[in-house]
Amino acid sequence: MKRITFTLKKSLLLTLVVILFASCASVDKMMDEGRYDELISLAKRKISGKKKKNAKYVAAAEEAFNRANQRDLAHINELEKVGNLRAWDNIFEIANGIAHRQNKIASLLPLVDKHGYEANFAMVVTYPIIENAGLQASNILYLLGKGSLAKAKELEDKHYARNAFRHFEDIAKYRDDYRDILDLKNEAYRLGVSRILITMQNESNLVIPRHYEEELLALNFNRVNDFWRQYYTETPKNEQIDYSVVFYLRNIEVSPEYVRESSKEYNREVQDGWEYILDENGNVAKDTSGNDLRQDKFINVRARILEVAQEKRSELSGKIAIYSIKDERLIDSHNVQVFAEFTNSARRVQGDRRALQGVSWNAGETLPFPTNEEMIFRTADKVKPLIISRIKRNQFI
Repeated sequence: MKRITFTLKKSLLLTLVVILFASCASVDKMMDEGRYDELISLAKRKISGKKKKNAKYVAAAEEAFNRANQRDLAHINELEKVGNLRAWDNIFEIANGIAHRQNKIASLLPLVDKHGYEANFAMVVTYPIIENAGLQASNILYLLGKGSLAKAKELEDKHYARNAFRHFEDIAKYRDDYRDILDLKNEAYRLGVSRILITMQNESNLVIPRHYEEELLALNFNRVNDFWRQYYTETPKNEQIDYSVVFYLRNIEVSPEYVRESSKEYNREVQDGWEYILDENGNVAKDTSGNDLRQDKFINVRARILEVAQEKRSELSGKIAIYSIKDERLIDSHNVQVFAEFTNSARRVQGDRRALQGVSWNAGETLPFPTNEEMIFRTADKVKPLIISRIKRNQFI
């Protein structure tokens, strides 16, 4: 018994030694690999809320913190020598990372281990670094934006205006009250947005009612408008149109109303009550107890499913053409052809429904056919998304 107890104690001690060694090895490995912030997070988890704080983790937090700050400050010094937009943005991010690290440690201070040693954390004043980096990045973006905006005005080029807007927009990362940035953003947006007028021209030999054209061009502007494109179906009073999109209607056809009838017959043997079993003499047979013998009676039944299929179809063809108003030129042309269909099936049964056991079928009812006008409107609903999709495919708009 004593030997077993000694063996258990020895095994437990060995396990604890292995765990302690693995823990030390993990801390040392993270330190050697420069994973300082991970190590700080690990140490914080191990010592938070404990009165007697493990000296190993206190020392690890102290060394990892000071090493990380030294590394980041050295990196900032190198980036300041570069001085371009990317460098100032990196400095901004690194300084914010230092501030975050220091806030993580601040909740533990003063940090004293169980032996009475108080860790020393060399704090960095990050505010002036962050402010200066943000200012320098904002200055560069402001000049880039102003340059793009000037080009947009000179060349009447919307892409320069959109680039200017993005430069001004990026300044908000560093400061939201920079100079006249709001006015410049509004100006860049006004110059960069494309105003698109969509109209229809009837090139078919058909007389098209006015309300059909209105239906064809009826757009949900909240759905189709995006940041850089605004759509109109009538010329706006106070805005200049940049692109004209014309749908040239070439043909509309509506088919006759087709009704097709068909039927299918089913046969099945089903149980239909019972009957007496007769012996060879034609008398009712008896069992050994003298009771009449009976058996299930089967008969053949038939049923017919009658189906009425309804169909009506409309077809619309035309061309989408996109014109640049400024250049007075055609920039895109695309032929389109769309179809709309009405289909319906109705079924009814004649005969004995028991013959349909295991047959899948739906009854349904015949429906009124859509009018020709309704079918034409259905094709219009399919043309509208094609027009918007064609516009958005053109990266120049």
